[in-house]
Amino acid sequence: MSESPAAALADPTSSDPVPDLLESVIGISQCLSISYWVGEAINLFFDVNPFEWVAEQFAGDWEAVRQRSPRH
Repeated sequence: MSESPAAALADPTSSDPVPDLLESVIGISQCLSISYWVGEAINLFFDVNPFEWVAEQFAGDWEAVRQRSPRH
């Protein structure tokens, strides 16, 4: 037991663990939602996803936090 527990930790990645096809199958009910179609229309005309934008404003930039971590 010469190694510290921190040595066993892996660096975080920004990859999506769920495949897109699985997300589409699971989220098939979203096609019935009016807000989904409004979001798609906004994305089509203004090239911005309103739901992702709102999530970024409230959740912050976690990729920047990961890059500034002391392990890098």
